[in-house]
Formats: sequence, C-alpha cells, structure tokens
Amino acid sequence: MNGHIFKLSTGGRFALAARTFCALAGIDSTDERAAKANLPPVDSLNMWPFISGLDSKSPRTDIPANIETLISDDYKIILGDVEQAGWTGPQYPNLTNPAGGIKAVEHCGDTGCLYNIKNDPEERVNLASKMPDMLKTMRSKLAQYQKGYFNPERGKAWPHSCEVAKDHYGGYWGPFLP
Repeated sequence: MNGHIFKLSTGGRFALAARTFCALAGIDSTDERAAKANLPPVDSLNMWPFISGLDSKSPRTDIPANIETLISDDYKIILGDVEQAGWTGPQYPNLTNPAGGIKAVEHCGDTGCLYNIKNDPEERVNLASKMPDMLKTMRSKLAQYQKGYFNPERGKAWPHSCEVAKDHYGGYWGPFLP
C-alpha cells in the first residue's frame, strides 16, 4: 500500500471478521473450546491480502446470508417467502401507502428465486426459469451451507426487548435480562 489510499474496484463483496484480525495480530483463530463442544468452526477468512491490495480477488466468493439465502459471485438465491418484497419510489414514505411498509410478498418456495445482483442490484428480474442450471448449482451450494447452519435454541422472545432497546440504549440492541 505504501501509505496510499486504494480503491477496491473488483466488485468483490467481503466481510471483515475474526481470521483477518487474528492474522493481523499474528494469532491462531481456532476456537478450541468451541471445537471441544462440537460447535462449528469460525466461519471467516483472512481478507487482509485482498483489502491491502496484495491480492486482486477476494477469497470469499460465497456469502450465506441466512439459512434460505446465498450470494455466490454475481448470483443470489432466496428460498421461502420474502416479505416486504417491493421497491419504494424516490420519495418514501408517500401516499402509495401512507402508513409505511411494503405489503408485497414474493413466494420463492422450495424451488427458489434467482437474481444476478451485479446486473440487477434491485432484484427485479427472477432468473430461476431462464437459468435452470445456475438455479440448480445455487440450490446445491446453499444445501451444503445449510448442513452446517448453526441456530441454537434461544428461548422465547421477550415482548419488551424493543422497549429496552429504545428506552435504555437509544434505539440500539444491548444486553438485558427479562
């Protein structure tokens, strides 16, 4: 970098996380306690070579956003129902729905909706029927990530958690006990 500001113009998407910071600090990112408890390993990559400009391509090409959504290179697959599936106008909220919110639901189901997020960043064109091979590839990749998805039982939702966030933490989540 030689003290110069650089621009990432590769179109790559990246997430800074544990392995990047551990590599910078010169420490191992392996979580031995988690491994002994049969928890999944740290889902992270050392992004520093990409961020610093030493490598031109990000080592992370897949981003499993949640159990039903995967971004891989230029494509995104979504399974299930997508609530608030719509686009706002240049001025929002407006008189289209004065109460706010988008009432549309996109039903992607088990087959999935497929988008090219590079060419269609607003996800307006579902390519699932036009690109069945890519849809199959993306479903297969997502299925592999789903096998390792970690979602522990967190107990019942506490109905006052939003009030605590608003009143005690200025609208942000913070630690609290019900």
